[in-house]
Amino acid sequence: MRELNRRSLIAGLLVGGSAFAAGQQVLSYGKWPKSKRVAIIGGGPAGVAAALALRQADTSARILLIERDPATLKNTSGAQQRFQRPNLSGVFNKLKAADIEIALDEIAAIDWQRQSARGMSGRDFAFDYVVVAPGTTAQDEGIAGLDSIARHHWPAAWGSPREAKRLTAQLAAMSDGTHVVLRLPSGDVSHPAGLPQRAVEIAKFLARKKPTSKLTVLDATEGTRAADAFASAIAATDLGQRVEWVGRDRPVEVREINAHTGRLETSHGLIQADVVNFVTAQEAGAIAQASGLADRSGWCPCGSDMRSLINPGAIVVGDANRLAQRTVDGAVRSGVEATRTLLRA
Repeated sequence: MRELNRRSLIAGLLVGGSAFAAGQQVLSYGKWPKSKRVAIIGGGPAGVAAALALRQADTSARILLIERDPATLKNTSGAQQRFQRPNLSGVFNKLKAADIEIALDEIAAIDWQRQSARGMSGRDFAFDYVVVAPGTTAQDEGIAGLDSIARHHWPAAWGSPREAKRLTAQLAAMSDGTHVVLRLPSGDVSHPAGLPQRAVEIAKFLARKKPTSKLTVLDATEGTRAADAFASAIAATDLGQRVEWVGRDRPVEVREINAHTGRLETSHGLIQADVVNFVTAQEAGAIAQASGLADRSGWCPCGSDMRSLINPGAIVVGDANRLAQRTVDGAVRSGVEATRTLLRA
């Protein structure tokens, strides 16, 4: 069989075209016996790409995609997309058309000996092979006051449709002439190129809807990449007059916050805000931590074939993989690579 054109698959996933491009096949490693069961945990770009690529490679495989949030497999509104990382659009029908079973559940634990994943619902999902696409979760940065309640009041809106809606609503509801703070973290995030773009989008929103409001960016990232990217993106506009970028010369450390009063104590001094988009540092998603696939770095060490270096029985794709590019393109590519690894097994 001829090899899949990766860009055709990406285009099919992202703009709603067919993932099964005419005349293009995935792999040339042969097929398994019909009894082989593959569980794919996570329905983001990497998990969906793995499921569709595997189905294209082998029509006899029994594929189960497990995803906790049905919104991941549906279309999202423009307002949501504006304040979250890139996401797949309308893939539910593609998966069903490809005869891929879908289970809406959150995996709480993986029993490697029994080759079974336990869902929060109490269901057990047996597998012969497993692909783990857990995405990312917020990392505990040790900032005083930054608990789950504070994160609810100050949504990161980074890969979460619910948080994206909340942030959009907060920005729309605030009075003109108020103060918005965007915090960029020092640690890793999925799709890091989106950090300066988030500043651009908020600045544009304020210019259109709240023209006398101000945006302050608290930049804790290393180097000047984010600041330079933002400056380049707004070079031909007047958006720079509306934005104070703090941290270009020295990363800003947030030491303590009070989400109820809008106070942030930082290495730059005390800052008072009306709306805060607090993007947190991230690590591999909860199931990667709970199942022992992540190391002390918080990420999942893997080989170039996506196979876990901690547990070779698992293939880890997408942002949780320590070697991940953390872009949509990279996530989709890792899903395709996972299929190659599976068919070599």
